[in-house]
Amino acid sequence: MWQTLCRAEALYDYEAGTSAEFSFQAGDQMNVIKDELPGGWWLARRDGQYGHVPGSFFTKVDPEVAALICRAKLQSSAGGRCQTLSLGGGDVLLTSVPPALGVRFGAQCTHLDLSFNHIVRVAHLERFTCLESLVLDNNELQSAHDFPELASLRALSLNNNHIADLGAFLDSVAGKLPRLSFLSLVKNPCCPLLTGDDAAYTLYRLRVLYRLRQVTHLDSLAVSQSERGEVVRRGDTLIIQPAPNAASLPVLYAAVALYDYVGTAEAQLSFQANDTFVVHQELDLGWLLASRTGQLGHVPAAYVRRVDA
Repeated sequence: MWQTLCRAEALYDYEAGTSAEFSFQAGDQMNVIKDELPGGWWLARRDGQYGHVPGSFFTKVDPEVAALICRAKLQSSAGGRCQTLSLGGGDVLLTSVPPALGVRFGAQCTHLDLSFNHIVRVAHLERFTCLESLVLDNNELQSAHDFPELASLRALSLNNNHIADLGAFLDSVAGKLPRLSFLSLVKNPCCPLLTGDDAAYTLYRLRVLYRLRQVTHLDSLAVSQSERGEVVRRGDTLIIQPAPNAASLPVLYAAVALYDYVGTAEAQLSFQANDTFVVHQELDLGWLLASRTGQLGHVPAAYVRRVDA
């Protein structure tokens, strides 16, 4: 008898085209015997029978994750209207959203908390068709490019991840979350809330609100009427433009760092005393647009000294 390589779970439905193939539905599991057959096919075993399946329709199952999902239970509240599922911070840490989670709980779960894992991608959330609240705090997300459409989602918390490009993030979620009213990005490189730079945080809020007009609370702070008015006043100037190439910018002068500095936002450069820069533009609020070793970013003017040629 052939040995089992691993357990696998179907991502999609499939109707067999020949008697040598298995038909299956999303969420079905079977044992994989061979996973390197020509054309991307696998040989699988189910109920004592052997058949071929398209490998691209499956994901291999970590047995520890499978056991974790088997133990998971929904917690009911609000008279049964709220169905909460929490998985995280235990001995088994997720790196993605297991398809089996959506197959088992997607049709009932309204609040999903996957904080304190190592999640780097969020594909397969589309099975959570009635999800109203999603918490992914303290994970490893760098972007939201694989975020699915979640028509019912009202609250999204992504605190303490690694999302640096605010423009790309907003492009990824705008239009996919039409009912989103609460968003929190605290302790991501794209969010300057804890840097002490009030002007930078104000601009960040306006840029988010320009793209996500339905949001009423950002980073736990209610959106004010004055912010709404400022978004209307500034209009398209709040669009985040792609970062320019340093080689394409004019050179104003050279500068040398007087002190060490650790950047507190994605657009800022970190440097050490005596590092040298090329300054391209003098910005408002005491900042310079400068480049160093080809990297372009903002530096505080008070930390550098102009070097005359």
